[in-house]
Amino acid sequence: ATFRIASVTKTFTAAVIIDLVARGMLDLDAFAFDLGQPEGGILDLAPFPGPEPGDSRLADVKVLHLLHHTAGWDRLESGVPDWTGEELTIQNGMGLPELPTKEETMRWILGQPLQFDPGTKYEYSNIGYLALGLMVEQISGTDLLSYVRTRLLQDDLWFPATDLFMGRTFAEDQDPREPFYDNVIHATNVFDPSGPDVRKPYGSWNHELKDYYGRLVASAVPLLHQANHFVLNGEDRGQRITSLSHPANEHGGALPGSRTILYQGANGTDIVVMTNRYDTVLDNSAKEILNIVWEQLNSNNFAWPHELVDCSWIDFEHVGEELGSYDRPYNGMNDLGNIAAYTKVKFKQGTSSPWTGVVTRGHLLLEVEAGGPVVIGDPQ
Repeated sequence: ATFRIASVTKTFTAAVIIDLVARGMLDLDAFAFDLGQPEGGILDLAPFPGPEPGDSRLADVKVLHLLHHTAGWDRLESGVPDWTGEELTIQNGMGLPELPTKEETMRWILGQPLQFDPGTKYEYSNIGYLALGLMVEQISGTDLLSYVRTRLLQDDLWFPATDLFMGRTFAEDQDPREPFYDNVIHATNVFDPSGPDVRKPYGSWNHELKDYYGRLVASAVPLLHQANHFVLNGEDRGQRITSLSHPANEHGGALPGSRTILYQGANGTDIVVMTNRYDTVLDNSAKEILNIVWEQLNSNNFAWPHELVDCSWIDFEHVGEELGSYDRPYNGMNDLGNIAAYTKVKFKQGTSSPWTGVVTRGHLLLEVEAGGPVVIGDPQ
């Protein structure tokens, strides 16, 4: 099963930002917005209604502030719960024929005041990660999901690409492996405000707007992979993990109808809890499940499994019609035409090849022990 992971999406965005920094493509001390500073800024978006920003301090916001939720937005003091969720207000305020895009949303926010001086305190903010996402697209020329698959997971991706994807607003557009997102509250359909109300998980916000701070859908495996490889929170968020000795961390995500908690243990043990029901902030069921699991893992009588369950693999000696999981292997190269791009494939030991590879652009790429990738066939 796969679930909306809400703000756990931000852990992927943070890892992408740090990777861009490591590649020399981004500076954490750079100004986020080009608002007339002598040094300039990264995002050249005209504040609405312009020409001046809604707060002169916006020119002082740096990439580092966005990453660590210290940029100056405080939704508890602004009088607006969260500008990223006020699609209808922004649409009407800007006179748009339809819901605002990410860029239009950011332009509107740049016309609004900050609540504190950038860098002076921490206040959790979706806005900061909206801005970071726009930077990723501008600098890398690609979207979050493509960047994650091709840059962050390429070396050791071992789960199907179909286990991590962008969610959709309405139930009829969902992936069939997603559950029904259960929430009893009804609200205005932002795509049809004059029409009937909808259940909150299905149309009370534009899910397609939340790419970099709340849109991803995942199974448990990609999230455990994320916790095993990247710091989830704190001053080192987004950094690659190079040792089992690291602080414990946690990142949660919540939307009406879904709740996710990703826990990163200091001893290398990671836990993810995902539920398809969430009504209010008073619902602590996911946290309670996490605590129960953690207690069991730390008990003296817990039996750790010893059998490795991998993803799709190929056994050239296998004969059968069912394909695509650890116990239902592909039985030959011709079957690879049906596999999603960037899916990790393992060749069963003792058959034609023990190597691993990635299906991309219609080819199977293998990492050879002595060198780089080679193309051994075209499944299409």
